[in-house]
Amino acid sequence: MSHRIILSLAILVGVVSTTTADERQYRAAMERAIGYLKQRFGESSPAGNFVPGSEDAGGHGEGPAALAGIAMLEAGVRLDDPVIQRIAQQVRQAAIHQNKTYQLALDIIFLDKLGEEIDVLLIQSMAVRLLFGQTQWGGWSYYCAGLDDNEKRRLQGALNGAVLKGGRDLPTEGSQPRATLDAGIADMLKGRRMILPGDQNMDDNSNTQFAVIALWAARKYGIPVDNALKAVEQRFRAMQNPNDGGWAYAGRGLPLSTPSMTCAGLLGLAIVYGARGERTLKSRGRITADGRFEGAQAKEASRLDISKIMSDKSVKGGLAYIGNVFNVTNRMNQAAGGGQRPGFPNQPGGPPGFGGGNIPPGQVPGPAGFGGGPAGFPGGGPNMPGMMNRDDPRNDLYFLWSLERVCMVYGLKTLPGGKDWYSWGADYLVKTQQPDGSWYYKYGNDCGAAFGVMFLCRSNIVRDLSAVIDRGMKSGQAADIKPSQGGKPGFVTVGNDESKPLTQELLAAGDSKRANLLKEFGKGEGLRYTLALADAIPQLKGDAQDKTRKALTERLTRENVEALRGFMDSESAELRRAAANAAGIKKEKELTMDLIRLLDDIDESVWRAAASALRDVTGKDFGPKSNATDLQRNKAIQDWLNWYEKNKGGR
Repeated sequence: MSHRIILSLAILVGVVSTTTADERQYRAAMERAIGYLKQRFGESSPAGNFVPGSEDAGGHGEGPAALAGIAMLEAGVRLDDPVIQRIAQQVRQAAIHQNKTYQLALDIIFLDKLGEEIDVLLIQSMAVRLLFGQTQWGGWSYYCAGLDDNEKRRLQGALNGAVLKGGRDLPTEGSQPRATLDAGIADMLKGRRMILPGDQNMDDNSNTQFAVIALWAARKYGIPVDNALKAVEQRFRAMQNPNDGGWAYAGRGLPLSTPSMTCAGLLGLAIVYGARGERTLKSRGRITADGRFEGAQAKEASRLDISKIMSDKSVKGGLAYIGNVFNVTNRMNQAAGGGQRPGFPNQPGGPPGFGGGNIPPGQVPGPAGFGGGPAGFPGGGPNMPGMMNRDDPRNDLYFLWSLERVCMVYGLKTLPGGKDWYSWGADYLVKTQQPDGSWYYKYGNDCGAAFGVMFLCRSNIVRDLSAVIDRGMKSGQAADIKPSQGGKPGFVTVGNDESKPLTQELLAAGDSKRANLLKEFGKGEGLRYTLALADAIPQLKGDAQDKTRKALTERLTRENVEALRGFMDSESAELRRAAANAAGIKKEKELTMDLIRLLDDIDESVWRAAASALRDVTGKDFGPKSNATDLQRNKAIQDWLNWYEKNKGGR
């Protein structure tokens, strides 16, 4: 899988930015933070020379390193970067001994990105340990099941004998077979030779969130996660606070909702929806030439309709709670003495730190991890400050990362109330970044820097979950991909105050002057030129329109993967079309699912461009032809999805 820096002006397409720091500053801040992480986890740094395993004196082992590795890969650092490979070496070694939830989860998420053959066995082993760590309440505490000495020796032998590519010459996309369950791992799933944790009476939603993300990744490696996810769904629905729609750190004795744990609840429900929606896509059977389904009707009643995720009461309540965080923050910053706690405007006052109401200035003691912080990382402990931010919720880097992850998964550009969550967080990160490139974080600046990087690059460590949810919501029903409704949408403008004059200049120009303007707009720096071209195209005709479309496509070929993905979600059909064409020209395999989604676009020029791009990107041709009917296009979408699933997303 290719990795590129995934931050661009184009990501904010269609949104008039009100930020005080522009995208160049965001990129610069991210790159400084990446430099900090490389220095911290390089060979010459003590942070990069931890003792692998769960028995190390600090108790944190490879967790911060794995988190840093995930962040760097999400931001475009190459797989063969020496720091990435050094982290990978230590994570693999630590994975043999590890039995702590945070570390197991992060190890799985990190190794899932590397593509080495030995990682399949290690991920399967760690996932089984996670499964056996789930409590009777459907959550996870700090410890999971451990391995006996015989199994550790078996894994160590496999690791010692592994041939590693080191990020180079890995299997090409689409060539890797589906993972089969190792015989020894299958034996562990039956409950044999597993050392269970001694105390499973205190689980929490922070550990649970990490475990669920890891299990979502592990499902690709033959691990049966359905029963675990059913228990997760029951947990989050039962634990949701009926007064404000949020979730607390734990459900027994600490009932106060918090922003980061509300994000954990929202992500948990999204993964439940995604897993069921994915099974629906796989199990619904074959679409015949006349559009009939063969197979899946009998399972219809048991399916959870992913298209209804945004109308789910629990999801709506959680998102409303997060939106309220912003409103209360604004009021809080105007109040003397600290104001109200974020997100709890309707709760009665109580003792500082536990009951809502007014919060005095200064630190408020709280249980380790209270409010969502990973207390198992540096700085965590019973006597550390709690995670309840009095002054500004952005002080909690863990919350910012949680917010970013939820918004990316649910495809949200704004929160209830219209708040642009990205600029809100990115501006703050630019202002508060320390000279060394890190951010102060109460559980360690290494973790803070990783969280900051992932927010700034709009990482999506569960990108395949986003694809399933997006597919389900756009199809209207999880059990069926509905054909296009037909027709051509009206012209939608996406310009802003900077781009609109450029559009008018282009429209008013004669042929000769327009040719010069197209050269200028094609190379000009800034989002305004992209938007100007997109808005001009529908208002031009004939050769002028064709040349302007070509200029827009050529301009987008210089954008990176995440920027193109952002354009594919634009309200402008011209931007969606140009992004599809650019993906085909660049043969961006990471955008395969995005192109499959565009096959269902209501605009004919968009789905035709997506079909052509898919042929260029994959070397396959499942249609639809340019003159395809809606029925034939629906069949082509089914064929593409079947191929995508069979080939593990084309990797």
